[in-house]
Amino acid sequence: MTPMNQNRRQFIKKFLAAIPLVLVATKGAVCESVKPSVVQSYNLDFITADMDILRRDSWTQVLPRTWLLRQATEFEKITVHHVGKTKNFDIAKKTVVRDLDGILTEHMDRSYGDIGYHFIVDYAGRLWEGRSLAFEGAHVSGQNDRNIGIVCLGNFDVQKPSEGQLITVEQIIYVLREQYGIKQNRIFGHCDLGPSACPGENLYPNIIKLRE
Repeated sequence: MTPMNQNRRQFIKKFLAAIPLVLVATKGAVCESVKPSVVQSYNLDFITADMDILRRDSWTQVLPRTWLLRQATEFEKITVHHVGKTKNFDIAKKTVVRDLDGILTEHMDRSYGDIGYHFIVDYAGRLWEGRSLAFEGAHVSGQNDRNIGIVCLGNFDVQKPSEGQLITVEQIIYVLREQYGIKQNRIFGHCDLGPSACPGENLYPNIIKLRE
C-alpha cells in the first residue's frame, strides 16, 4: 500500500468514526429546540408597589399553552367580568385556589391557551394573577385585542360584591390605567362589548361610576 493510499484510508476511518458524535450532537440540538420554553414571570412591580397580588405560581403549576396565545403589544381598555353561575362567598385561600383551578380547567378544556382573565378578585378582596400580561386575554369574543380582563368571583345578578372586591377592583383599575395610559372612558363591563349580562346588575353600576 502506498503512503498516499494509507493516509487516505486513515482519513476515511477517522471520518466514519466521527459521524456518530455528529449525529448525537445534532439530535441533542433538535430535541432542545422543540422543548417547550419556560414562560418568564411578567414584571408586576408596578402593581406590587401599590397593592398586594398573589402570583400565578401561588395557585397553579399548570403551564400555559403558549402556542395558542397571542403576544400582547399594548393595552387601551379594561373589561370587568363576574364568573356568574353560582354564588361565591369563598374567603379561605385554599378554597379560592380550587375555584381558580376550576376556571382554568374549564377554559383549557375549551381549547384556550390559558385562563382567559389577566386578574381575578375573590370575595375577600384579594387580587390574583391569571393570564400573564405578556399575552392577550380571552374574555370578550372579538374584543380581546389590547383589552385587560378582570373577573370577580361570584354571580352579581344574585349576590352583591363584597366591599373588599369593590375596593380592589377600583385599585387595580387605577394602577393599570396609570401604567398603560388607559383612558377613563375605556373601562367596560362585558355587557358593553358583547351580548351578555356580565358583570351582573349588582356590580355593573360600580363599573359605570369608574368610567364617569
